[in-house]
Amino acid sequence: MCYLLGLHDGAPSRDGFGVFGPPAMLDAFCAGLENSGLAKPGSIRRDSMRAWIEHAAYESFFRKAHAQRLERFKGKNDYSANYLAGLLDSCGFLLPDLPKGKKAFGFSGRDQKDEVLFLRLGFKAKVEKKTLLVADFDGSFSAFVKPHSLVKKDILA
Repeated sequence: MCYLLGLHDGAPSRDGFGVFGPPAMLDAFCAGLENSGLAKPGSIRRDSMRAWIEHAAYESFFRKAHAQRLERFKGKNDYSANYLAGLLDSCGFLLPDLPKGKKAFGFSGRDQKDEVLFLRLGFKAKVEKKTLLVADFDGSFSAFVKPHSLVKKDILA
């Protein structure tokens, strides 16, 4: 469920609890809903760019979980790794034009709370113009989220 929350936080759909993005991300979201037992295959609504469920209790639960993300993900564990992997898969990207051997990621649409979350987990992070920048020069961030990423494993190599 933490991975689903990360996906939703990074690219929320305007309908119900869901995501907006490319087909691979929609597939991961739908599979996550089904595998966790949150939704049956027929209850997930989908079009070419969105996937969502209309369930008021789930929407309320995930809205509260998002608001409490600093408390919920303060330890470096599988829950935090799944959340960050979902966030990477939905709004993360590899920053271009870095020196050889250096890697950093950007996360679109993030705020100061997200910066605090990453810093608490031991990652170098800074928000600039609603984009969270995360330095991964030692590979620790990639190693932390790679086992949990379903969509963007290729940029973590």
